Amino acid sequence: MNVLNEKKHIDGRKIWMRRIFAAALLISISVSMPPGSVYAAEQAPAVQTPPANATPATQPAAATAPAQNPAASANAATATQPAAATPSAQTPAAPPATQQPLTELPVIRIITEDQKMPTCTKLLPPEEDLAGATITGNDYVSGVMAISGAGVQAGTYAMKFKVRGNTSAVDKEKKPYKIKLSEAADLFGRGTAYAEKEWVLLNSGTNLKTWLGFEVSRVVGMEWVPEMRFVTVEINGDRRGLYILTEPVQKGNHRMPVSGGGVIFEDDAYWWNEDGYFKTSTQPKILGYTFKYPEVGSCGDSAVLRTKSVMESIDRQIALGRSGVYQSIDTSSWARWIMARDLLGQEDPYGSNIYFYRKSGSDKVRMGPLWDFDSSFIVKKDWSKAHVVEGLPFCKLFAMPDGKFTAEYGRVWIELMPTLEAALSAKMAALQATQGSAIDRARTQDQQRWGSNRVSLADEIRTDKALLHDQIVWMNGEISRMIIPAGAEPQPPVSGHE
Repeated sequence: MNVLNEKKHIDGRKIWMRRIFAAALLISISVSMPPGSVYAAEQAPAVQTPPANATPATQPAAATAPAQNPAASANAATATQPAAATPSAQTPAAPPATQQPLTELPVIRIITEDQKMPTCTKLLPPEEDLAGATITGNDYVSGVMAISGAGVQAGTYAMKFKVRGNTSAVDKEKKPYKIKLSEAADLFGRGTAYAEKEWVLLNSGTNLKTWLGFEVSRVVGMEWVPEMRFVTVEINGDRRGLYILTEPVQKGNHRMPVSGGGVIFEDDAYWWNEDGYFKTSTQPKILGYTFKYPEVGSCGDSAVLRTKSVMESIDRQIALGRSGVYQSIDTSSWARWIMARDLLGQEDPYGSNIYFYRKSGSDKVRMGPLWDFDSSFIVKKDWSKAHVVEGLPFCKLFAMPDGKFTAEYGRVWIELMPTLEAALSAKMAALQATQGSAIDRARTQDQQRWGSNRVSLADEIRTDKALLHDQIVWMNGEISRMIIPAGAEPQPPVSGHE
């Protein structure tokens, strides 16, 4: 047997071994959960296919077409039926796909090869005045994932996953994960046009900060906001608690709207842990620009050099107060991004991800999406730290002599403010009505597993509504004293606060 044929023979054996392994894992998944599981979603009976004249108020919507708006509410239940699969040696038979009522949470079960768990190693910054610790050695582990419930595409998926994140992963036993499917799929059941391989499980499911951060992002008009679902997660029979299944920040047909020549990059406090990065002459030591797309192998790559030239010009013009910067930045997205941070009262100016993108090589630099909301509602009745800190561009943009950025911020506020609070209050009320009980049960289970601080969803919503109300009223007063286009004054907000 020559070398080429021997390689084909070995590769063929590996493929068949993996197929046997996948089939065994599917059997393990199907029998691993005892009757009467503590997961509420597992106890719910399957919902029968609704009659043709059923209304959304009483039955889940039939999956006849993908959702038209990918930025719909993060927990709107769009239950869909997966395409039937014919069991074969090449396609492992999936467990029965069930649909739960809209009041239950989806369930994710993962079984890994040899029961391995993804691990990571803590990595400290090379110098004391750089950002805090992050992780390294976070290699992928292969396995099979079964997902079921309302608002997701029920089925079984070959995949691999690894620990992700920085401070969200360091020294925390309940880790966040990055999932990479073997074949692209839309786990939210919106249709094949939304199929992607990469997904994220965030360990911030026991509070509303991420959910509310995404909803604020939608209300202020960010171009793309990740979809998400609250889910319960089990890995190798170990119930890991309440997570958020969401979409990562990446290029995609229905993700970041970036085409040929476009880039997605970050003003990153953890730049020192990346291979491809650059710094501008006015950037503080703690920050450096890193890339999400395209993948960058070294500082000599053309994408790095091209983007470095653009950002060097932007940062320098902002530092010098020159109005020529408006030719290079999309002021609307920059104003909406910092406004969302202000509304959320975010304290962390550098550690919360600061994403930029260009749709094409000739596009202006845009901001978004917002990500990482752990420091929300720490700042009260004041601007977010990102708004005022010297190391970021916003305090300088607001101080520009021409007043153009301040005027754009005021214009966006006038556009959004009249219905801002009522819209967010309605979203919170809908979440409480549809999933409040299920989230509370999952929070109790999470507390039993991890000792997390358990707060009822109703109490958290009540607190968040009060904080948002106070912040909106304060911002309205401050903006009324700022330079507003055409001398317009903000109107009193339509309150959703009780």
